[in-house]
Amino acid sequence: MWLLTVQLSRIGGMAPLSFSMYLEWPLILYLFWLFNVYLQPTVMAPVIAALPITLAYLIHDSYYIQFGQVVRFVNIKELPELIDVLPPLYLAGFAATFVAPLGLFIWQFRWQRRLIGFTVPLLALLVILEIFPVAYATAFNRIAKDIQAWSDKYDVDVNGRLAMLLYHEGQRLQFKAEATKYYDRPHFTATMHALAGQLSGISRPRNIHLIVLESFVDPTLFAGATFSTSPQHPDFQRLVGNNMGISISPVFGGGTAQAEFEALCGVPAFRDVVGTEFNAFSGHAAAAWCLPGILHQMGWRTIASNAHKPNFFNAIKAYEGMGFDEIYFPKENAPNMPTYFSRGVLSKFESYMFDGTLFDQNLAYLARTLKEHPGQPVLNYILTAYGHFPHTMTDPSRPQFIRVMADTNDEHFRLAVNQHYYRTQAMARYIEAIHKMDPNGLIVFISDHVPPLLKGNESYKALRYLNNEPGGTFKNRLLIFVDGKPTTLPTIHHYDIPSLVLNYVTSGRYCTDRVCNLQGERKTRDQYRGDYLRTIAHAIKE
Repeated sequence: MWLLTVQLSRIGGMAPLSFSMYLEWPLILYLFWLFNVYLQPTVMAPVIAALPITLAYLIHDSYYIQFGQVVRFVNIKELPELIDVLPPLYLAGFAATFVAPLGLFIWQFRWQRRLIGFTVPLLALLVILEIFPVAYATAFNRIAKDIQAWSDKYDVDVNGRLAMLLYHEGQRLQFKAEATKYYDRPHFTATMHALAGQLSGISRPRNIHLIVLESFVDPTLFAGATFSTSPQHPDFQRLVGNNMGISISPVFGGGTAQAEFEALCGVPAFRDVVGTEFNAFSGHAAAAWCLPGILHQMGWRTIASNAHKPNFFNAIKAYEGMGFDEIYFPKENAPNMPTYFSRGVLSKFESYMFDGTLFDQNLAYLARTLKEHPGQPVLNYILTAYGHFPHTMTDPSRPQFIRVMADTNDEHFRLAVNQHYYRTQAMARYIEAIHKMDPNGLIVFISDHVPPLLKGNESYKALRYLNNEPGGTFKNRLLIFVDGKPTTLPTIHHYDIPSLVLNYVTSGRYCTDRVCNLQGERKTRDQYRGDYLRTIAHAIKE
C-alpha cells in the first residue's frame, strides 16, 4: 500500500501512506484481516483480500487526479452518469481495472460464514456514523490531525483516505440534519415573493441569454504551448478582443451539474448534503427559488435548452425546482418530450452536438418566442455538449488544422485546441445574431469547467495553464456582452452569475442594496453556507 501511494503521489495523486496517519493504519489492517477471515482459504487469499482496499485507494487518487476533488461516499450515486459518458475503450479499461478484481473478491467470499463477531467493530462504527453523526464528527475532530475546512486534500494527506472518507460522510449527515432546520416553506416563499415584487418595481424587461459551455478552455492561457495559427476564430477576435474575464467554477474536469447549480442558484456547490446538488431536487415547481424562479415571478419567460440527456444528473427535476417554465432536450435524447431542436446529421460524425447546430436552432426558436409573446422578456438558458471528453473530431466539415507545439504530447489538448477554433466561430455568429434580434439584451458565456485532457491535473501542470497559479484549474473564461458591448469584471465565481443578471435587469439597484461580489466588498465562500442549506432544504422538500 505504501509503494502504491508513493507511485500515485508522483503522478498527481494524494500524499503517500505514512505511519503518522494513526487513524488510517488500524482501519486498513482491520479490513485486511476481516477480508481474510471471510475468503476461501487459498494461497491467493491475502492478495484477494487486499483488492478492495487497493481499489479504494486507486479510486480516491484517480478521482482526484481527474477531477481535482476528494471522493466521498455519495459520489457512488454518480457512477451511472460516469459510465454513461465513457467511450467504449475507457469503459473497457474501467471494467478491467475495477469491476474484474471486485468480482474476483465477491466470487471468493464465503457467504455461508456468520457475519456476527468479527464484524462488530465495523458495524458499530457505521451505526454510530449513521445515527450519531454529530458525536462521530466531534470525536473525530478531537483525535484527528489538524482538520482544515479550506482543503479536503490537506485533510486526506495528514489523516488518510479511508479515515477522511468516513469523516466526510459523518459531516454530510450532520449537514443534512442541519438543513432541515432551515426548512420553512411559508416563510421562504413569502420572502422570495417579496424579493421578486421589490425587484419587479425597479426592473427593465430585458432579455437574458446565459450559455454554459461544456468543457470550454482557452488555449491562449497555456504558457507551455504555442500554435501554428491562432486557436481563436478571426470573427471572435474582432468581436471580443481582449475582453474575456475569469469565473471560478466549483469543479475541474467534470461535474457539469455543479457548475450549473452555482450559476443558476447563486450559492456555492458545497457538496455538504449530496455529492451533486442537482440530485437533491424533488421537481416541485420553483421549490428552491433560484434565478429562474425569481425571474419567472418577475414576469420573465424562463427557458432551458440542454444539449445532453434528460436523465443526466436529475436534470429535469432540478430545472423544474429552479423555476424554469420550459425545458428542452434534443429530440434524439428525449423522443417523448416536446422540443424545438435536434442533434441532426452531425451525430453521425461526432459524439456530442456541435455548439453552432444548437445555437442556430435556438435563434430560430427565440425569434418565434419573442414574436408570439411580445413585451415578455425571456431567460434563454443553454447548456452545450460539444467539447466533452474525449473531444472527438471526425466531421469533415471541421478538419483539424492547428498544430500544437509543446514539451508534452497530449492528444486531447490538440483536439480541444482545434475544437476551440470552431467553437469561437459559432459563438461569434451567435452573438452577432442576438445583437440584431435583441440589441439591448444581456449575453453571458461561461464554461462549466475546463476539460480533463489526457492526465487531468498533470496535463495542466505540464502545459502551464495560467502559469500553474494555485487553484488555476478551477478558473474558466467568462464573456459578457451588455447592450451589444463586451464588458469585463474582476474575477468572480460561478455563483455570482445570478447577482450579475439581477443587477443588470435592475440597472444596478440590486447590488446597491446588498453585497454582490461583482465589485468592491465581497462575501467569503463560507458566509454562503446558510443560504446554501436553505436552498437545498427547500429543493429536497416540496
